[in-house]
Formats: sequence, C-alpha cells, structure tokens
Amino acid sequence: TSNALFELTLHRSFPEARIRVIDSTRGSTGCGYFQQKGNVQKYILRYKPHLLVIGGISHGFAIEPIRDVIQQVRKKSQCAILILTPPIAPQDFLEKASYGARGDLRPESLHVFREFPAKLEKMAADERVEFYDMRAHWLEYLRQSYRPASYFMRDGVHANIRGKVI
Repeated sequence: TSNALFELTLHRSFPEARIRVIDSTRGSTGCGYFQQKGNVQKYILRYKPHLLVIGGISHGFAIEPIRDVIQQVRKKSQCAILILTPPIAPQDFLEKASYGARGDLRPESLHVFREFPAKLEKMAADERVEFYDMRAHWLEYLRQSYRPASYFMRDGVHANIRGKVI
C-alpha cells in the first residue's frame, strides 16, 4: 500500500495540506508483533501521528491484535485511526493458499480469507475507527478492466507498477 505513493493523490486533493507519510512497518509481522510490549511506542507513538493507518496482509487474519494496537494507541494519542483491508488478493490466490501441504482443500482457510474484511469492518465499528475496504474496490476495478489479475501483480500477493497505480 505504501508503495502506491497515495500521498501524491492526497496532495492533489488537498494542495494546502502539509502531508508527511511515515512508513513505520516491519515486514511480515502485522499487529501481532506491534502489540507486544514497547512496540506501539517504538513504531507508532514516537512519531506523534495525526492519522494512523493500519493495513496490509500480515496480520494472520487475527482481529484481536489489531484491536489491541488501537486500544494502546488511544491510551496515549488523540490521532485518528483508519483500518484498511488487504488491497489485492485475487480469488485464485486465495483458493491456492487454502490447500494444505498434501494438496487437500481446506475450506475453513478459504472461509477465513473471505470473512476477514467483514470482521475488520465490525471491529472498526466497535472501536469507532474509520474503515475502508480496499479489496472490494480492487475486485471491482479488476472486473471492469477485463484483464486478468496477473496483469496487475508482480507475484501472488504484491502489485506491480500497474497494480500500485490502482
């Protein structure tokens, strides 16, 4: 998500605003890592954000660590919080990821993939933070483009330059 340079789009919409994006991430960890002692301060609060955006795909489809990070931030900051769904996950990728080591389909895994956005949205409502379903918009764009998902992907999970523009 950060590679898309969305701050340029924001600046175009709000030319008078001073926008500074701080990409404070730790790859393949998600909120399960950030909720651990001291990490909210180290990776979030020390930057004194006006807006905290929690997105990405590395949360292990676990809602409670995301909730915990939100609650830790709220104790020490008045910043606005935005929760994003994972942006790009073509259906064929989800289906392939739902197969076990022996090649057997694990329907429960596919169910987890499909239900995660709705669970995120409910948690965001419960915590009274903003929510945006990037994946729904990605899928809608994909349907209207008449192109395969691979046209916009560098691999099964990450966007190429065309996908980043979306």
